[in-house]
This record gives sequence, structure tokens and C-alpha cells, in this order.
Amino acid sequence: MVSFVKNSRYYFSVIVLSAIAAAGFGLELPQGSTSIKEELSEPFCYYLYPSDQLGFKDCPHGTQLTYDGAFNAGLGELDLFIGSSLKPVNKRVKTLYKEYIPVFSFTDTADGLEYEIQALATPYDLEPMNILINFISITAKNPTDKAVNAAVKAQYSDRKQDDFRYDFNRNLHRYYTDQFLLLDNYKSSADGHIADGQAWRGDHLVFTYAAGEQAEGADISLTQSKDPAVTYSFSLAAGSSRTIYLKMPFVPVYKEKTDILEQVNSVNHADYLNRTIAFWEKEIAKGTQISLDDEKVTNVDKASMVYMLMARNIMADGTYQQHVNEFQYDYFFSRDVAYFTRIYNMYNRPHIARDILDHFIKYDKDGKPVGFNSFFPDDWGQVLWTMGAHVRATNDKEFARFVFPLILGHFDKLIRLCNDDPLGLWPAAGPYDNEAITGHYTGHSFWILLGMKEAIYLADLLGEKDYAAFYQSVYDSYNDRFRKVLGEKLEFTGGYIPPGLDNPEDGYDWANSTGGVYPYELLDPFDPVVTRTLELTREYKYREGIMTYGPNALLLALQNARGEEISPSYWLHHYQTFNIDEPLLARGQQREVVEDMYSILAHTGSTQSGFEFAITPWGERNAYDNYTPHGWFAARFKELLRNMLVREYQGTLHLASALAPQWLRPGKTVKITDAATDFGMLSYTIRAAETGADVELESDWRTEPKQILWHIPWFLEVTGVTADGKKLALIQLPNDQAVALPANTQKLHFDWKWKEQPELSYAKAVELYLDKNYNRPEDADYCFLFPTPRAPRIKDNARDFSGTAAVELYIPGGIGKIYYTLNGEEPTESSAQYQKPLTIDATVTIKAITIWSDGRKSIPVSYTFTKS
Repeated sequence: MVSFVKNSRYYFSVIVLSAIAAAGFGLELPQGSTSIKEELSEPFCYYLYPSDQLGFKDCPHGTQLTYDGAFNAGLGELDLFIGSSLKPVNKRVKTLYKEYIPVFSFTDTADGLEYEIQALATPYDLEPMNILINFISITAKNPTDKAVNAAVKAQYSDRKQDDFRYDFNRNLHRYYTDQFLLLDNYKSSADGHIADGQAWRGDHLVFTYAAGEQAEGADISLTQSKDPAVTYSFSLAAGSSRTIYLKMPFVPVYKEKTDILEQVNSVNHADYLNRTIAFWEKEIAKGTQISLDDEKVTNVDKASMVYMLMARNIMADGTYQQHVNEFQYDYFFSRDVAYFTRIYNMYNRPHIARDILDHFIKYDKDGKPVGFNSFFPDDWGQVLWTMGAHVRATNDKEFARFVFPLILGHFDKLIRLCNDDPLGLWPAAGPYDNEAITGHYTGHSFWILLGMKEAIYLADLLGEKDYAAFYQSVYDSYNDRFRKVLGEKLEFTGGYIPPGLDNPEDGYDWANSTGGVYPYELLDPFDPVVTRTLELTREYKYREGIMTYGPNALLLALQNARGEEISPSYWLHHYQTFNIDEPLLARGQQREVVEDMYSILAHTGSTQSGFEFAITPWGERNAYDNYTPHGWFAARFKELLRNMLVREYQGTLHLASALAPQWLRPGKTVKITDAATDFGMLSYTIRAAETGADVELESDWRTEPKQILWHIPWFLEVTGVTADGKKLALIQLPNDQAVALPANTQKLHFDWKWKEQPELSYAKAVELYLDKNYNRPEDADYCFLFPTPRAPRIKDNARDFSGTAAVELYIPGGIGKIYYTLNGEEPTESSAQYQKPLTIDATVTIKAITIWSDGRKSIPVSYTFTKS
């Protein structure tokens, strides 16, 4: 989501970032890596200014671990200094315990010593409304063969004023923070003091430090000022180490809150470290489990659940509200939470999903439900999708009956608004979010039609035939009007679905880029307009192997065809890529899905975090104040991974829709356990061998799927399949093959041989990114990381000429052969092959396509040259 509403700094960011993108301006990055070797010397972190979140499930706030290693906790920050010169800790790359549990570690060096910092945040007694405490340890290690003097300093100060530290004052949850402090008293404090293991600003405790016996053998000096500090100096013998412990409450604690002060002072670092790890291990082990021999994929999958749960807040009334993160998106957004709810249900966490549904529902002063909340123009359908999808996943008919009475009033609003609209559709909206247009958003109608289908489903489920018939009539009428308006635009766009239904060249690609396929199930995945939309979007909108947020694909294609300067792509957009990959998955374009998945992963942090937007392609890898981790990225990554293994589509259950080659190497195992589907529970395990695989399935259907299709990986040639000993025939689908399984199949056996050995992995994606980023090969394709068929381009953009002209074509990335026509026919492999610049002496249209030796093709392009 890119919101004009959510982020009060959005307009400022757009102006500044646009200027930076236009000028090619690069920041000084003192902590940034400067070489491929350095980047690969530790876990790869895409961001040069990463932001990490120290938090806990349901706790209303979390501490920001800044790019340089400071602890920004709302009303102040704790900074660390090391070595004889007391240099500020400045470490970009951090890691998680076991790569997915939120205990953060990072190491900086000084005077030949290593200073390893470990940090976690846990509320007292692990209760989310209790005081959140940051536990920080600094371990000085001496790897040398002689004694070396060490020093550690911790200082509390106001938050530094830069774009990389979140200003919690923008969204301080007072119902939580007022339990612990007197805000006005704290803000007016002009002095501070430190003694006996406690550091204070005015009347508020801001951190504690090891003193007395805990600090025996170290010289301690204290700084008595508004910014209290403690400095430890000690000698480290060769090969020895020493640890300093600090505790920092997220909220400064007022001196008269004696019970809270006792809690902060009494907790033990080692005890809470163990309890926190055990808590998250137990939490991650709940629900659906995915096991793959692919560390980065599984680590991001597990950490994503952590980031989702961290962003769920307990409210003052004891209810739960899902947010996106604990920083600038620490709010409830209906679109985001619709997906969060769906993913919790997909991963068999229905109670978590149910907890957050209440904030979609409007209650009166007596607690009676009276309707659905509306926050944005696109949430009319999202709220109904959320309700219907929850019921389909859980079969919770009691909940269905609870929300069903609210639907009729929801339809009344829709009918009233559509009657007042000149197109008879959901009315025009301003540039409030995402597509950034003033007009009729295509995505609004996608959501409305999906929402109406969910209303019909709920009515049918509950036996409400009259309501079902009424909702169906409204659906049919709206669908007819929408299709008519969209059809008129498709005639202009050549089949590309535009972001808006007024001027197709306006707006940024968003819901339109799904082709109406997922989650809407409005258009068939193989509809030519879906094909055209996806092809055009991938050809013109990808940079660094993922989607961008900026002018739409049609505008860029028209600019290219007309010989105009193509508008810049503005910014990378991490999770907008999933809007492309879900329909690709439904179309059986497995290779593209797997390549995109690894490209997406190459853009995560070393702590498995995803971002939203604001990073310029091939730029400084800096999202400014668009802080990671982004919870919606986490949700959508989990959604894609689950759908690659198990997905529903119009009553059919699809299994193994896209498997990465390395998952099926001999001896590897793919396992998904307790996957909650719309039909019931399913588990399966693939055990791969050189010449095939054995699969065990276990199902518990509430309702049997109309069909179960097991998809065949594109890199394998299957020579035989049996299900419980019975032979199955291969089914040829438009882009892949599958076998239809009996509903209660328990054992599958495949015989296969490898057709190709694609080099697809996270490590390869990082290698490709680093090569292009640092070496900038002249003939490289900078839109994709992995080699991808690209449409031919013209070197000289001029389309008008006099006399004669030489037209030179090239392929971004340099792979494949160009075939072209001059007579208006569509180019094929039988057309003329481009060998050298074409000499033209009359007005002509050149149509060209790139074809690879393996048969893969680019989209065709057309260029008209006019002789004046």
C-alpha cells in the first residue's frame, strides 16, 4: 500500500524522492558496503539503511533498532559507543536468532576487539499490556593473543533527527503509554542523573545498567546530565570476553510507579532471553507448517508470521486490532487486514483471524453490530471478502449468522452510490491511495464484484434463498455495467486492463495488474486481456526483478512505441510484485513465479524483512522513512508460498502449482502440514529421488473439491504417475501439465527425468543483483535478475525521418534472436531474422519479437517510422 492518507509525510517524500530520482543523486553511505566481497562476507542485507522492530505479540508498541545500531524507543533513544575512542556503534547488518526468532545480534569492532550486541524486547511476564522492556547485552571479545583495554558506553538522549528514525510522537498509543509515565512532566524535564544502576531523565527511569557486583573489575564513569550515560572501562586478557547488560523500558517510567519500577529492576536478562525464545518457538510451531530444503524461503516464512503477530495490537478495551508494523503504519487499514485475516486462516490460525475481524464491524453504544466500518473507497468489497473467506476456511456458520444481517444495509449503500454515478459504478474517488488517480478505479469494481460473490455465498450457506437471489441480481447488473465500460477502454488499450476507467494512461498499476484473477476470480486466467495485462506489466514495469510503483505499463509502452522519452519508474515496490505472481501462478507460468520469488527474496533484509516502496531502482537501497519490516509484505509472501503448494480456484484444489528446482533435488523433501483449505484440512510430503518421487497425502475434507490437480514442474518430464497403485494420465493445460487425483488419494508415485537444471535460488538471485549493481555490465538486463525474454528495442528514439534512415534494434540482456516484419503481419520464427540495421526509405511499421533457442518468446512490439 502506498497511501496518501496513512503517511502524513507522503507528499513530502514523493517530492523529495522524485527530485533524487531525476537528478541521479546518491547519498553518502558511511556504513554501506562498497564491494561484492564485503556484501557476501556476512548475511546479505538488501537495505543500506535497514530498520528493525523489537517487539512482542500483541504489544501496542515496539522499539526501532536503527540502521546504525541505536535503540529508538519513542520518547528517546539509547546509543552505544565502543573502544578507546568511544566511537558510536555503527553496524548495518543484523541477524535473528535461528534466522527467524526476534532476538537480534550484530557485531562492531574497535581496537582489534569484537563487540557483539544482542537485543530483544519482551513485556514484563510476557503480558502484552505490561511494560515493554528492551534487553540489551554487549559482549566484548578479545580474539588477539595479548591483553587489550576495552570500553563500552551507553547514553540516553532525544531521538536523532534524521529520516531513518521513526518519530513515535506521530502515533503514540496513550492508552498504553500513560500507564507508565507522565508525558508532560517527562517532556519538560531539563536534567538527568544516573546512580546505583539506574539512569533517569527528570522523574522518569530511562534505562538500567549493571552496577555493584555485576560490574566488579570494571571502572565505571557516570555522566550526570539531561542525557545520562554510563561508561565501562576494563582490560580483556587474550581470548577472553566480558558482557555488559542494559535494560531500557520502551516508555520512561515515572518515579511514583513503584510497581512498574520494580518490574523493570527485577527482571533477569538470561531468564527473559530463554522465555522469549521459547515463546516464539511455540508460536511459530502453531498452525500450518511448511518444510523445505531452502533456508531463506523457510526463514522468511517463519519470520513473516512473527512480524504479523508483532503488528497485532491489544487495544484499551481488550480487543485485538491488526496493524502493519509498529512504526509509520501502526494503524488499522481494511485492505491490508483483509489479507492478514485470509493468511491467518490459510495457515490454520482461525482464532487469530477471528480476533481481528471485529474492527471491520461497526457497533452501537450498547455493543450491538449495526453495519460494517468503512475507511477507504475500496473497502466495500474487501470487508465482505474478509467475512466470506473466513467462513469458507473455518465453516463457522455461527459467525456467518452473526454478520449476515449487516449485509443488506451494505448493499443499500452500494446501490445508492451507483445510482448517483454517471457510469452506474462505484463513484469516482480522488488520489487517496495506490492507483493515485481521480476517477473510477478499476480495482474498486474488482473488489465490489468479489464482495458480492461472498454475500451470495453466505446467503446460500445459510439457506437464505431470497437474499441470495437479490444479491445475485445486483451482481449481474453491476457486472454488466462494469464489463461494458471496461470493454470500451480495452479497445483503446489493446487488451491491457488500466488502473482507472476514465483515462487509461493515468494512474499507477495496482489491482488492475492482477488481471482480475486473484483473489477476485472475475476473469479467467487465460483470458487474452489477462495475458496482455501481465505481459505488458512485466515488460515495462519490472526493475531489479520486481515491480515498480510509478506510471502504468500502457503509458510506458505507448511512449516506447512513439519514440518518446519513457517516464522513470520512480520506485521499486516490493509486495506489489505479488499482484503479478498470483495470476501467473493461476496460469501455470511456474518458471516466472519461482524466478520472481527469489528476486523478491533478494530484496529482503538480513532479518527477513520486506519493504513497501521508496527505493529507486539501482539506487541507494534506501527506503527513507518507509520503515521495514512491512507486515503486508510478510502476509503476502506467506500467501504466495502457501499458494505455490496448496491453492483454491473456483472449486478446484491445486497442489504443487510451482515448485523450485532445488526443492526436488534427489534426497530433498517438501512438506506442508495441516494446511487449512476451503474444503478442509490437507497435509502432504514429497520425497524426491533421482528418477522420481513418492508423495504421501492426508486429507480431512468437509466438502470434497470438485477436482484436485497436481501440477508437474516445468523442468521435469514425467514418464509415469500412480495414485494408490492406479495409473493416472497427464492432463495438458495451457502452460503446464497436471494429473487429476481422486479426492482421498493417500500415496502418489512419480517417475521422471530432468529436462533441464535451472539455476534458480536465493543465492543466485543475490549473485545476479550484486554483479549488476557493482559491475554494471553493458549488455545486462536491468529490469530482471534472472534471464528473461525481452522485447526488441530501438536504439534511436526518433520516429520521423527524411530521405533514408537506419533502424538499429537490440535486445535488453542480449539473449535471443530478433524476428521482424515490415508488411503488418505479426512476427514469428518464420519471419525475417534481424542481422544488421534496417535501411528504410518510406513510412513503415516494424513489428518485432525476440525468440530464444528454447522456444521462449518476448511480447511482440511495433514501431512506426514516418517519412516527412
